[in-house]
Amino acid sequence: MSPPSQQQALPRLVVDNPGRLRGQVFVLADQPMLVGRDSECQIHVGEPGVSRRHAVVWRSGGHTTVEDLASTNGTRLNGHPVFGQQEVHTGDVLDFGPFEVHYEEPRDSGATVPGLGATGPTASFRTVAPPPPGTPSPPWEPPRPPPQQSARQSAQQSAQESAQRAAAAQQAAAQQAAAQQAAQQAAAQQAAAQQAAQQAAAQQAAGRRSAQPPPRAQPPPGSGPRFDVGQQEAENVNNVARDQYNYVMQERRDSFFREIAATRTRARHLILTGFLAFVVGGGVYGWALVSFIVRTNNAAQSGNPNFTVPDLLGPKVGGVPVGAIGFAVAAIGVVLLVVGIVLHIVTTSRRRRFEEDESRRLSMPPPPR
Repeated sequence: MSPPSQQQALPRLVVDNPGRLRGQVFVLADQPMLVGRDSECQIHVGEPGVSRRHAVVWRSGGHTTVEDLASTNGTRLNGHPVFGQQEVHTGDVLDFGPFEVHYEEPRDSGATVPGLGATGPTASFRTVAPPPPGTPSPPWEPPRPPPQQSARQSAQQSAQESAQRAAAAQQAAAQQAAAQQAAQQAAAQQAAAQQAAQQAAAQQAAGRRSAQPPPRAQPPPGSGPRFDVGQQEAENVNNVARDQYNYVMQERRDSFFREIAATRTRARHLILTGFLAFVVGGGVYGWALVSFIVRTNNAAQSGNPNFTVPDLLGPKVGGVPVGAIGFAVAAIGVVLLVVGIVLHIVTTSRRRRFEEDESRRLSMPPPPR
């Protein structure tokens, strides 16, 4: 059996839905992988219910997390909405709108059965059938001693063995010399890399030293309390500054998307209210005009000499013509409709610009340390 490939040893996402993509595998590497309909996404999904940049899946430090990027249909982990970064475990189901996958991690399968060695020598057994009854057994013969070798043959065999041992020693010495040469080359490369890192650190320190104020004078040793630590050991070390920075950035990002969502909801309400006002006001104004035309035709056909021209804007309510009221309501509806559409366009533009900036930030390489 051939050894597993490197991709089989990495965690992966396996597609469950839609059916035409079922079984497709996306291997996760140690880098952020965007999920969406955009062609620049590492996990490209052509489903209409998936946003352009729907979510991002992180694989770092042996842990896998998922984060929703303010998508339209949202991201769900085992049926629950994803807010911020949430860790994913083996067997978890992720829903990116209509696109459903489950997460898998490789497990060690080299377990051995107790009492049986994994690579120990094997013994072979052969079963001999007994002779049929009535068959006479062969006569017993004493064991023959092995033929004695002559002194010349023994000397030749010893010389061959000595030559083989000398050749094996020479080959081992050549291999050891090659290994030492490779180790020296690796050490030289490592020394060059360390020297380059030291030069970069010195340049960076010089730049910081020029921008920072002069350090304060330190008290002489022994004049104050000491907090020396001889040795520290820990299994998990948290980067407090980085975690605080991520928390602040996540709070700002969530606040921005909450503001965007509230503004878009307000814009939709304005559009709906303006449209209804335009329809109702326009209907009232149209009814007033139609009523004016009908009354005028009826009066002209009747031939009444006392005919008076009716009001153009229809009957009055509280001293104000009904047609004027309808026209005013329709005008207000048009204004609300225009304001809602402009507000919705501006909000969409702000969100798209924020997503592009965040995508550019995620695709940037990490700063050198």
